[in-house]
Amino acid sequence: MNKKLARRVARQNQYVFTITEVARRLGVSDMHVGNLIDGGDLEAINVAGRGPRKAWRIPREALERFQARFRNLKSENRPK
Repeated sequence: MNKKLARRVARQNQYVFTITEVARRLGVSDMHVGNLIDGGDLEAINVAGRGPRKAWRIPREALERFQARFRNLKSENRPK
């Protein structure tokens, strides 16, 4: 994923969310959040390191950006 973002999060010790926490906040399933990450719609950092296993963490700022984009899309699609 975005190594620059990962370094900044680690350096600033910013708050990050797990997939389950993000899913609860958005009212969707863990699988849906995983699909958003895989599709590049939601930035996340793999904290598991190398290997096939993934342990995603979503920085607060990435979640806020995603929510802002989603709100903008919803308002654009409202009937006039």
